[in-house]
Amino acid sequence: MLLIQKKNVLILGHKKRKGFRSFRGSDVSYVVQEEQLGTGHAVKQAVPKLENYQGDVLIINGDIPLIRKETLIDFYNEYKKENADAIIFIGCL
Repeated sequence: MLLIQKKNVLILGHKKRKGFRSFRGSDVSYVVQEEQLGTGHAVKQAVPKLENYQGDVLIINGDIPLIRKETLIDFYNEYKKENADAIIFIGCL
């Protein structure tokens, strides 16, 4: 199974100017998290952008820059295979 991006929502908070510059011109919707109140709060900021979206949502923290595309595909395939409601990826170095 492929991991197909249908919609991208970038949640910007700390260092948001750098994020704007990095993704300028991309097919990305932006949401600004004014107060840094954690990942759950950040995700809530994106809910209006996903209001009519039907499908799976993959949430990735911005502080994991070394994650490979193949890892995300394997992760998503495991989620679909298990018919899970949710799945959490934990990595160890």
